[in-house]
Amino acid sequence: MNRYFAVAGMMALALVCSCSGRTEKGTETEVFCFKDSCKHLVVDLSLELPKAADEASRLMRDSLIADFVAICCHEAFDYENNLGLTPFGGDMTDAQAVVDYYGRADYDHLLKYAVSDYEGRMKYIDEDETMSEEYKEAMRNDVPQWTLELSVRKTADTLGFVVYQSQGYVYYGGAHGGVNGSGALTFDKETGRKVTRFVRQDATLALQPMIREGLLRYYGGYGETLTDSDLSDRLQLMTDYIPQPAQTPYPNATGDSLVFTYRQYEIACYADGMPTFALAVGDLLPYMTEEGAALMRKANPDLPECEAVAAAHKCVKPLPAPFDVNDLRDCTVPANISLENIDWENGMMTMEVSSMDLYDAVDVVQLQVGDTLVYDGYPIVVEQVKETDRGMEVNGGDVPEGGCILAPHEGGTYVALHIDMHATYTKLGTARLPMAANLVLVNCGTQYTDPSDTIRTDVKAYIDSRDHISFHTLNTLVTIEHGIVTAITRRWIP
Repeated sequence: MNRYFAVAGMMALALVCSCSGRTEKGTETEVFCFKDSCKHLVVDLSLELPKAADEASRLMRDSLIADFVAICCHEAFDYENNLGLTPFGGDMTDAQAVVDYYGRADYDHLLKYAVSDYEGRMKYIDEDETMSEEYKEAMRNDVPQWTLELSVRKTADTLGFVVYQSQGYVYYGGAHGGVNGSGALTFDKETGRKVTRFVRQDATLALQPMIREGLLRYYGGYGETLTDSDLSDRLQLMTDYIPQPAQTPYPNATGDSLVFTYRQYEIACYADGMPTFALAVGDLLPYMTEEGAALMRKANPDLPECEAVAAAHKCVKPLPAPFDVNDLRDCTVPANISLENIDWENGMMTMEVSSMDLYDAVDVVQLQVGDTLVYDGYPIVVEQVKETDRGMEVNGGDVPEGGCILAPHEGGTYVALHIDMHATYTKLGTARLPMAANLVLVNCGTQYTDPSDTIRTDVKAYIDSRDHISFHTLNTLVTIEHGIVTAITRRWIP
């Protein structure tokens, strides 16, 4: 994505939170600017602030100035010498003096690097013997100007809250520039306090369906029709779990939606821009912080109390593992063991430890439409649930179609089953443990009806004599006593 698309993305954000809709008396503001440029560099800074009419506006003003200064200091940090800017020593309430000081500091700092970059490009062009003089001249005239642009401006001023957008564009050499700034900064107009979080972090799993739907709309807005599977392939994440944006979501002008924006590279490639979508406050209310929900009620007085909505739906997750992968003492754990990770000479074993996904039986039998079930690490919104001879079927029980089966298990629990009717497991991490001198191996037969072998001496020789023996999570349990591996049990599976 070049600068055109970066700027287009910023314009799209501005449209999402533009100042239309229900408003009360607008917050009066004033704008402070700095701009300087030369052949090699342009620095263009703009800071819109509320006038200090009362304590709330003064708090907002101080917070916005502090955020602006932090960004300017970041842009001028000397990483080669690990040196930052000398702080402004004047009156921090003199906004123009602050903007002028940090604007000049950024300009002076960046200029030396911009000139060095220019001279390096000229040297490369002059010394290249493969280019014609005409082409060299064209390249000399096409050397890009380094750029630091930052704009902090009011984008929404509504009932109870005001939003400022801190965003700009930087180009410091290389293939392309990028977007900078802190994103949207939302303030309670009554108190002047900045809202640091609208949506609870612990609700991320429950929000997965809404986040995925929002991202599909984002890509659809650019003419791309993606399936849910396509989306997983498109995003640059290690799993299907999509985190909340690093930048706090912010309300649109009417306060009936929250806008989610991911930074460049946060979940997708640079060419995909800054994925942005809005989610209705009514849908998000069960997962919002008390602070966020209270602010949204100022714009939407008819919103129900958060506690009442939250009680209507729940998120059911697997029970915590009954052991700590970092402190395995006396337990039996499902494990994946590669033969090359068994150090027979030193009596040590490295294994990947997992935990079977078990659910509290009470939570399972009380599942209802609208709840979220975390299945195999992925959230499923319950649309249908019924008890059958296989167990509790969620959304028809068909995994590829967004369903699953929870089967009764021991100890007042249910176990999640894969499409092959094997249990699902959650990987917990890697453990390296000593093996007992009298290690016991219980190995299943080739066929289901074959008796198991119990090996109490020279386990290594037995394993070496077997063809294609494998120890993985579905078929292997490792017994640990006092932090030492005493037994490995391998069971037959189809």
